[in-house]
Formats: sequence, C-alpha cells, structure tokens
Amino acid sequence: MHSADVPSDDLDPLPEDWTTALAVVAHPDDMEYGASSTVARWTSSGKQVIYLLATRGEAGIDATNPKEAKKIRTREQIASCAAVGVRRLEFLDHPDGLINDVLRLRK
Repeated sequence: MHSADVPSDDLDPLPEDWTTALAVVAHPDDMEYGASSTVARWTSSGKQVIYLLATRGEAGIDATNPKEAKKIRTREQIASCAAVGVRRLEFLDHPDGLINDVLRLRK
C-alpha cells in the first residue's frame, strides 16, 4: 500500500485570511465544548466572531424549571462569550428540544 492510499489523520490548516466569522449552534455551551480556545485566539488576534444560537437551552438542566434554566443558561452563555472575546451573541429563541421545522429555522 502506498502512503497516498493511507488516510491521514492530519487536517489541513484552516485558512485565516478572514475578519468575521459566524458560529451557528443549537444550544448555550455548544461552542464551549471544543471551540472556545480557538475562538479566544481568533478574537485576541483582532477577528470578530459572532455566535448565533437556535435556542436558549431551557430543556438542558434536569430538575430545573425550563424558565429558570433558560435564564441560567442565557447568563452563562453571555459570560462565556465575554471570556473568549465574543461581543455579539444572538438567540433565535426556538424551543429547546423541539426544533423540527427546518425551513423555518433556515429562514
């Protein structure tokens, strides 16, 4: 087998010849699992990163009233954005756990 036939675990570097990025995720803390250190590096180098969250994560805390969970997770996400230099955070306010109208979400 030739080395060209062997899949590589190495990824090509992500080009960084951009100034603004939009990160679209479903829930608060989705960006924090794996991407926050990269976002912090980008913002500290002058890039603008905007977060767009489909929900406020109100279904994400067991044994907590969804209204209270929504408040908690919104505050936590605002603090997380501040910690990594994200200055713009938008919520689409779709109900957590009930996103099924894909066309409405895309609009």
